[in-house]
Amino acid sequence: MKASSKNLPTVEDIQREIARRDYYEYVCYVHEGRYKKAPHSEFVGGVIQEAMDKKKQMNAGEIPTTNQYIAINMPPRHSKSMTITETLPSYYLGNFPEDRVIEISYSDTFARRFGKKNKEKVKQYGADLFDIQISKESSAHDEWLLDNEIGGMISRGVLSGITGMGADLMIIDDPIKNREEADSETHRSKIWDEWIDSFSTRLHPGAIVILILTRWHEDDLQGRLLSEEYGKPLPWQVYNLPLEAEEDDVIGRAVGAPLWPERYGLEFIQERKRYPSSFNSLYQGRPTAAEGNLLKRAWWQYYDTLPKMVHTIMSIDATFKDEADSDFVCIQVWGKNGADMYLIDNLKARMNFPTT
Repeated sequence: MKASSKNLPTVEDIQREIARRDYYEYVCYVHEGRYKKAPHSEFVGGVIQEAMDKKKQMNAGEIPTTNQYIAINMPPRHSKSMTITETLPSYYLGNFPEDRVIEISYSDTFARRFGKKNKEKVKQYGADLFDIQISKESSAHDEWLLDNEIGGMISRGVLSGITGMGADLMIIDDPIKNREEADSETHRSKIWDEWIDSFSTRLHPGAIVILILTRWHEDDLQGRLLSEEYGKPLPWQVYNLPLEAEEDDVIGRAVGAPLWPERYGLEFIQERKRYPSSFNSLYQGRPTAAEGNLLKRAWWQYYDTLPKMVHTIMSIDATFKDEADSDFVCIQVWGKNGADMYLIDNLKARMNFPTT
């Protein structure tokens, strides 16, 4: 006896079911061909799926209830927000419709955009995939509830304050906007104070916390969260996905391989390496200190009148070409008076060897 074709699932039925069961497939499904698949994004999707599976086990009493802390470092323009912040809250609420989500970004405008993106996904796919809908009373994009009037999402700028809602899922996406904010110790401390006095106090038992960021500074929020200088660190799972693969790459790349070769290949890596400090921090996730163990920032001073020098030294860091992609030539003249060294003259330019 043949099975009736009327009882067989359609291709669309199968796609919906796969999207409902697997987070990364959900990301691909709801962006309807606009999402560019990549191994690093699939890896991130797997990390998130594992965290949600653990939460389901906690809710079922199969494992102890503990908070999960996940930090993901990625270079700019590698779909980190699209893969996580624009999409995860809608999927999470489909699985846990009575839970609350808090999303935090460097500005209210940026955060509101994430709230809107997730609200739109619930409106378009929520009923079909998870039997959830947006409450008719929720008109705002930065704070909305499901129609059960329990589960929902709130989105705020990092310094805007969060009141009135706890978090079962908290996403902190790029709390620092730019280099100016990153280099401001005052601003970094304000963000840290918000974590201590506001964000961390909103977490419900069994919460998932996801920190997604490009590493601007070694003393950024992640740096402080992992430093014993600021108290015993929480059990953070840290996944660093550098632009150029290094030893023990988390997604198994060979050393030197690009993270997303279809978009940012070897040529792009070489371009970014022209700016070592920026490359190491923003693209490799390894920000370095402004001072080292030998030279301290406080030792550097300015002079008005140059004293008599006991010794004068010239240093030359030369190159052989003056092409656009050549290294700079640096020539400096230093004077020594007692224990003090004085920079007398400095020249930095692209020059060929004879010109130097």
